[in-house]
Amino acid sequence: MKQFNVFALAALPYFISALFFFGMLANEVRAADQQCGNVSSTLTPPYIPTTGTFRVLIVFVQFQDDVFDGPPSCVANQTNGWPSSTYALPTWATGTTFIHSQTAAQYTPGSLSHFYDLMSNGSFDFIGDVYPQVYVTPQPKSYYDINQGRGRGWLNQQIIDWMNPNVNFANYDNDNDGDVDMIIFIYRNWNGPTFNGVSYQGIADLGFTGSIVRDGKTISGGFPGSGISQHNVYTLGDCWDIVTHEISHYQFGGNHFDYIAKFGVHDGNNGATTMSGYERFLLGWSNPTLITSNTSVTLTDAATTCNYYRINIPNSNEYFLLENRQALSVYEQNDFCLHTGIPATGLMISHIQPSAAKIDQIRWEAADNTFLISDNGQPGDSYKPGNKIQFTPWTRPNSDRSNGAFTGIAVTNINQSGNNITADIVINFSSGTLTEDSWWEVSESIGGNVTLVSGKTLTVTPGTTASFASGATLTINGSLVANSTSPTQRITFTGTTATPGYWNGITINSGSSTNVSTLRRCDVQYATTGITITYTGNTNYVTIDKCKVRNNSSFGIYVAGNGSGATAHPTIRNNTIANNNNSGIYLTNYAKPTITGNRIENNGYAGIEGTSNNSATVNYNYISGNLDFGVRFSYSSFVELHRNTIKANYGNGIYCFSNSNLNANGANTDTTKGRNEIANNSGVGIYASSSSPNFGQDVTSQYGNNWIHDNTSYEAQQVGSGYQFSAKRCYWSGQQTNVSGNVATTPVLSSQPSPVGWGKVTGYDPTLRIWRGDEDTKDSLVVLLPLADISSVRQKSATPLQVSAMSNGVSNWSDDLQAAIDFYLNERQKVRLAIYDLAGHRVRTLVDGELPAGDQIISWDGRDQQGRSTASGVYFYELVVGNKVERKKMTLVR
Repeated sequence: MKQFNVFALAALPYFISALFFFGMLANEVRAADQQCGNVSSTLTPPYIPTTGTFRVLIVFVQFQDDVFDGPPSCVANQTNGWPSSTYALPTWATGTTFIHSQTAAQYTPGSLSHFYDLMSNGSFDFIGDVYPQVYVTPQPKSYYDINQGRGRGWLNQQIIDWMNPNVNFANYDNDNDGDVDMIIFIYRNWNGPTFNGVSYQGIADLGFTGSIVRDGKTISGGFPGSGISQHNVYTLGDCWDIVTHEISHYQFGGNHFDYIAKFGVHDGNNGATTMSGYERFLLGWSNPTLITSNTSVTLTDAATTCNYYRINIPNSNEYFLLENRQALSVYEQNDFCLHTGIPATGLMISHIQPSAAKIDQIRWEAADNTFLISDNGQPGDSYKPGNKIQFTPWTRPNSDRSNGAFTGIAVTNINQSGNNITADIVINFSSGTLTEDSWWEVSESIGGNVTLVSGKTLTVTPGTTASFASGATLTINGSLVANSTSPTQRITFTGTTATPGYWNGITINSGSSTNVSTLRRCDVQYATTGITITYTGNTNYVTIDKCKVRNNSSFGIYVAGNGSGATAHPTIRNNTIANNNNSGIYLTNYAKPTITGNRIENNGYAGIEGTSNNSATVNYNYISGNLDFGVRFSYSSFVELHRNTIKANYGNGIYCFSNSNLNANGANTDTTKGRNEIANNSGVGIYASSSSPNFGQDVTSQYGNNWIHDNTSYEAQQVGSGYQFSAKRCYWSGQQTNVSGNVATTPVLSSQPSPVGWGKVTGYDPTLRIWRGDEDTKDSLVVLLPLADISSVRQKSATPLQVSAMSNGVSNWSDDLQAAIDFYLNERQKVRLAIYDLAGHRVRTLVDGELPAGDQIISWDGRDQQGRSTASGVYFYELVVGNKVERKKMTLVR
């Protein structure tokens, strides 16, 4: 080999005091050798042949004062150890156990010759000569320390001269280029820092500067040069472990593949086993089968059959290599002493980046997603039943490019039969069965049906849009977590075309274990039914919160038990459920939902429909504009109905029949019970057929406190004999006689109950109450104020202490026009007058202080507190004088 400038190898320190040394061995930490310095820029690895016959010289060395024999006890074992007391070659160094001296059709398993024959698939014969005598130093180890002016390189030269009379060094110039190719120095023990200058267990050079000539051949002391040195060698397994790693530097160069761990030979932190598929490929020792289309594969043991599969990553030179590691070779097995085998068996997937820095060229896509640069490897790194059985764009790790770009590549249905691994390769993965925890992020195009198996979770990150192909369904048998905590990071489930019914929506089944799924701040749209929740074996708890379920061709949300008493228990709250062609929410077969705080509007049949033994809690909802019914329950359903606003539906507000009982009463002092507003519906306000709804009793603890008024047909109607419809202690706006059938209405409330109807007060000002169902979006705001059109006629109060107000009500304002708010004070009083927009934001405070008695005219020029022009729209003013409050609306059109 040619002479090159020397540069020192560097790797993980390996100190050799007995206690520390064996502590390090427990973690298989091996010093190997990152080189630093100057190497000829024209030379690239491999520096030794990869085919043909390669002969090396091996010499064993022991310091005269080396008496270390363990622990572990295997060090002193005569068969596989190297006892210190013999000062002789270990038993395994003789014969063919360690290395063959001649080529053979079959090499002894466990020998260096067999290792390279196996790794090269029969193309590289690594043979050698063991010098027949241990070199025992004539002086104790301290004599050779660097501080004595000697060191490893000096002693190696002394040993070369000691062997010279009996060795023809020309035998080790394999390519006849004038250089000795490889001398392997195996020291039983040395104290690295004092003898070697560094603390590595193996070094890919001979340790001296420059070169010497013996038998007409040049022996180079640097790297790449004429050999390697190693120490702390006590067993056969430990010896070939270090030798194969140091030789790997002559095959792959300095530095390491730092993310390869014990699944290869060229990692700088761990002991060697067999080569990885990438290492064999670089040396021309493997030819992976290229996968270009969807297919099923069977992988035999990689080490013993050289079976690999390659999947190229689009738009890059990166690729995945698949290899089945079964620990069938002796090099992958634990010798129960100093050498441990591969840490995992099963399918290993490596991500290859040929253009990256060397340390990053190969990275294992570890199944447990925990692989680090210093990782020794773990049992969870492989894919197989019991670990993970799927690697997709949606798992973690995923199949993205190194820059995070989507590849669409997946390895699914991973299984094992005997020592073989089977798997399905998918080149454009966008649908199918998810058998592992998966994640959807940013933007996902779903090409067909997706089914999540029981026990696994699909997480959809905030801000993600999942667009589904025609007819596709997302079926959840495990758990769906689509949970956004930010109003600006909504999650969208939609069709690739904005057409109702384009895809088939989300189906959440209870599966084989209790289902706990969450959809929060999600938009589910353009499906047949947006969300289907079904009981299929266990209690089903699903939360749908602050979502918008809209523009679906059938139901918005469909909830079903199993028909025999087992129930589905979803919580549906603070959502907008609108513009679905059938009912907004449909319940059947023992469904037991909690429905609260929702806006359920403009659906094609009912706002909420329930049939067959449902038990629902329906509170604080705004149900309006639905085509046939606001709320419709039938066939032995039971409903708790409190604090809802059910108005302006195009049929009956509430419809119950066939032994369905609605309970809408509550204690007179309990503002959370009863207190529904049922108004302005095109049919009957409350229609009962063969049912006995309870909207209030004349008992303090069961007052109705409902407000039922201005429905087009009857306010309440009972059809069928033998049933009692009670609606006592309700407010009817003077229309309590507009009822039909057996409806008990008296006694009645003399005034509107307060509070009444849906939602919480969530306005921005303590005196301006704006109620809403979805706290994230302004389009769901509902203003519940006594509104009156503003008159252009100025009036004064007839009663001095009563506040009256109006403005000139100009509907088309320009910058030089103003709205005047006139009122009269009979005495000097504290006054506050402010303008608000529909969202409840205070736009402008016009007065906040005392005003004198008499006529008051306060003008607003259409500008906000900062003097900026406000947009056209509807505004409110609020006038507070003492304990009197007046609120009215104004329309500004610019």
